[in-house]
Amino acid sequence: MAKNAKQFEERPWGNFSVLSELSYEGNNRDVIIKRLEILPGKRISYQQHKLRHEHWFAISGSGFAIINDEKIELKAGESVQINIGDKHRIDNRQGTEPLVIIEITTGEFDEYDNERLEDDFNRDSNWRNE
Repeated sequence: MAKNAKQFEERPWGNFSVLSELSYEGNNRDVIIKRLEILPGKRISYQQHKLRHEHWFAISGSGFAIINDEKIELKAGESVQINIGDKHRIDNRQGTEPLVIIEITTGEFDEYDNERLEDDFNRDSNWRNE
């Protein structure tokens, strides 16, 4: 299991499941594949990472990816790339069904590499999987 990661976790915005984990894959070091489910009316923290890239592929539902303050519509079959240091979030506040995203993370994976810049649930960057 990647550093500080859990296989499944409920969050105030929905949940995530780790589908696959590959350590030391080529130049990427770690590759983690997660399924994120963002509930209608919810969004994840506006955040950034120092150690990892993320790629989001929408499976069902629709919503928005916010990357460096740019709002990008995201529908099933579409994807976006988040690079190290990019500010980002997934927003399903206008949705009427869950937004399901496959997240592919590359780089050095540590669940604690998550600097929250803004959070609807009053969590800060010191949450550490509580």
